[in-house]
Amino acid sequence: MLSLKTNLLLLLLAVGYPIVMAIKDFYTLKNGGKLSKERHFNSVVLYAVIVCAAVFFLIRNENVPIRIGDPGKVKFIKHLKNSNMPDLFPLKLVKYLEKTHSITFAERVIALVGRLKADPKNTAALVDLGNLYYDNDLHPLAIKAYEKSLKLNPRDVNVITDLGNMYRRSGNAKKAVECFDKAIAVKPEFQPAYFNKGIVLLDDLNDKPGAIESWEKILDIDSSAAAPNGQPLKEFIDQIKNEG
Repeated sequence: MLSLKTNLLLLLLAVGYPIVMAIKDFYTLKNGGKLSKERHFNSVVLYAVIVCAAVFFLIRNENVPIRIGDPGKVKFIKHLKNSNMPDLFPLKLVKYLEKTHSITFAERVIALVGRLKADPKNTAALVDLGNLYYDNDLHPLAIKAYEKSLKLNPRDVNVITDLGNMYRRSGNAKKAVECFDKAIAVKPEFQPAYFNKGIVLLDDLNDKPGAIESWEKILDIDSSAAAPNGQPLKEFIDQIKNEG
């Protein structure tokens, strides 16, 4: 498997070759030479095939999962071990990577290892790591990253809310509600915390009145508020009230 840099080089060469040939044909014509129709057609087809193949190869290699023995996997393991942060960068990530993810995921983890080794209190890096794990459904690791971030910046309501979402996906609905309540306490007008709290109360804790109460608090803040899907929130609440 070739690295991204190697693929970019191949793409550059593939694009450069037809450009050079085009310039050569141009000067041939400029100096009175002639190109047969067959030569011209073959050149155009060749240029197109080379460029398309290079682009396809670049995209394909970027999304091919890492396999046992690949240089990318060796590099990945090395950085995990050197991170000295096994709670955030456990070796079990290797098996997860082999099964489901691309080199892009590995490179992003490696970059975050570097940022956090240089500055373990880099809250932005911790949040980025939490978001990476969040987006890849690595709930326990996302929780650890977010919690470390919140120790340094405990009033970040976006992170507190994302932490609540991760607790919910991990099966801990009550802990999720606690996080949403904490975000609301920090910033009472923060609507996503109210909405997410309502969803957990309704779907996970079977507390329909509590869910409606949480959503109605959003309307107290903004009477024209909408649900994440764009539906007017008042209409959404009425729909829930009318369900059996």
